[in-house]
Amino acid sequence: MYKRNCDFCNKPIITIYHPDSPYIVYCVDCYRSDKWDPYSYGKNYNFNRLFFDQFKELLFRVPKEAVNNSGVNSNSDYVNHAHNNSNCYLIFNSGDNEDCSYSSGIRKCRNVTDIHYGENLELCYEIVNGVNCSRCFYSKNIFDCVDVYFSMDLRGCQNCFGCCNLTRKNYYFFNQPLSKEDWDKRVKEFLGSSISVSKALNKFEQSSLSFPRRANNIHKSVDCIGDYISESKNVKNCFEAVHCENCQNGFFVRLLKDSMDDIGFGYNSELLLSCVAVGYSSRIIGSSELKDVQDTCYSFSLNSSQECIGCNGLKNAENCVLNKQYSQEEYQKIKNHIIEELKQKDLYGLGLPSLLSPWAYNETMAQEIFPLTKEQAIEQG
Repeated sequence: MYKRNCDFCNKPIITIYHPDSPYIVYCVDCYRSDKWDPYSYGKNYNFNRLFFDQFKELLFRVPKEAVNNSGVNSNSDYVNHAHNNSNCYLIFNSGDNEDCSYSSGIRKCRNVTDIHYGENLELCYEIVNGVNCSRCFYSKNIFDCVDVYFSMDLRGCQNCFGCCNLTRKNYYFFNQPLSKEDWDKRVKEFLGSSISVSKALNKFEQSSLSFPRRANNIHKSVDCIGDYISESKNVKNCFEAVHCENCQNGFFVRLLKDSMDDIGFGYNSELLLSCVAVGYSSRIIGSSELKDVQDTCYSFSLNSSQECIGCNGLKNAENCVLNKQYSQEEYQKIKNHIIEELKQKDLYGLGLPSLLSPWAYNETMAQEIFPLTKEQAIEQG
């Protein structure tokens, strides 16, 4: 995240757009106000030019919202894709949290730091995939636990240190039962300094290798392939998916149906293809940052709209191409032309080309999912 000034009111803001990027960036208040008209940036579609070339020019013209948040995020300036958080710092893809920091994919958490994928956690640190836990540290795949340290795959446990694959256990130390007094004494040997914590981590990593691991973390689901999937059906190659059905190639999606190649959001959406952060929508192709939108393709940051193609920053829009509204007949003619062009180039149904991304490779999750050297990234543009 970066510091720059709003290009409308000139006040300092925190944004996901680099200060040197060519995009116009508005603070949240200005962007969501009626002080500017996104239709004023529209241009007539040119049948003699490539669609993506015209869409790229539109993306440079239309102002961008500083961050992509919703609800009220009080005292939480350094968050993105966040909803209703309070006193939070550098959390992402998260909602309904309080006093949390340096985390992603968390919901309904309080006083936690360095968490990835957690729900209803309190006073926790360095947790991956935790639910309904309190005072847990340096652990992974823990559910309904209290006072757990350096552990993995525990359920309903209390006062466990260095443990694996336990259910409803209390006062266990490296999978061995101890009295409360002995447990307290042994635990104190590994806490209190960064050196002792490193020692505990190393010991647990070695100890955990002797225990069998789950083939995957799929719970209450039917006919699913992937990892960290819960309460889903017929989900293939999906990760961090909850309440999904008939989906393929998805990451961090919830309440999504009949969709493919999607990242983020979901929430009562269906028939999405190659989308990023699209929610409460249906029949969407190759789009990003859409909410309550239907029958739309290759668009960015739309709200409460339908039948749009190649649009940016519109709300309550219909039959629009490149931010210009047409009659239904004219719209269908242009839409059919664009689709035919993309089909001929084998691009229809794919996501937006990377050259249209407002962010560089090293500003995105791509560097984690598709790691490249600096030279390789530059070579690919």
